[in-house]
Amino acid sequence: MDLARPMTLAQRDYIAVIDFGGQYAHLIAKRIRHAGVYALVFAPLTPLAELADAKGVVLSGGPRSVFGEEAVPFNPALLEVEVPLLGLCYGHQLVAHHLGGKVNLLEHGEYGKTPLTLAPDTESPLLEGVEAESEVWMSHGDTVLAPPPGFRVLGRTPLCPVAAMG
Repeated sequence: MDLARPMTLAQRDYIAVIDFGGQYAHLIAKRIRHAGVYALVFAPLTPLAELADAKGVVLSGGPRSVFGEEAVPFNPALLEVEVPLLGLCYGHQLVAHHLGGKVNLLEHGEYGKTPLTLAPDTESPLLEGVEAESEVWMSHGDTVLAPPPGFRVLGRTPLCPVAAMG
């Protein structure tokens, strides 16, 4: 009786979730798996060669700021991947900060249920089906004030003028 050999990562389509210390990285990977796509969690300093077969990369949230010594050390090559890249919370701020956008520290942060307003001309497969006015959960101390060159604002909240960009 032949037993099936397990697939290697090179043989399997997967999404890489980079864990920046937030409480949701494993939940993000689980939700991706529930959508029928394999997902694995990696550390921020993972060499890009180890992610070469990923079909997409998600940069998770985390409790730190993107500024100074508090910032999580990471492999900046992650921002140059040739596959879809999604930054959530800290990951979103990291993308903006390192690619030339403007990020600032909020005086009191933005926490809990928050109204999100999509830009009128938003056309993004990721936001397809999201109402123009939605209630979302926010938990961050930094805010993106301006997107990096080549990005446009897709959504905003009362304290975050660039809550979504693409």
